[in-house]
Amino acid sequence: FVDVEYAGMNHSACEIGDFFSEFAGLDPPNYTRYPSEVEQKIFIKMYLEESIKLKGSNEVTDEDIHNLYLEANKGAMIMDFLWVLWSIVQSYIHRDLSGFDYTEYGILRYQHYQSLKTKLLT
Repeated sequence: FVDVEYAGMNHSACEIGDFFSEFAGLDPPNYTRYPSEVEQKIFIKMYLEESIKLKGSNEVTDEDIHNLYLEANKGAMIMDFLWVLWSIVQSYIHRDLSGFDYTEYGILRYQHYQSLKTKLLT
């Protein structure tokens, strides 16, 4: 994955996790649309199958899929935290002149971070 907006590459687990988070939308995000574990694992399986074709590796195992599922959701937590910090900066810079509620967006991303943390680390 390439983050075109900021023209850089990130760790694949962070990019996949952020991709899942983007299902929630933007204004405001609705995390009930965050893909289920089953939906994520279907995507991850396809991603890994394409990846091994490029590497010429063996087939994808259920363990490979589960490990990337965990990594991607931890990556989503990292990206949620990044977007929380971004929101704080943007809310200061724009001070509600843009019409977008950066503070609300940051709060919702933080709440999603907390829910993933509870799910993954308990």
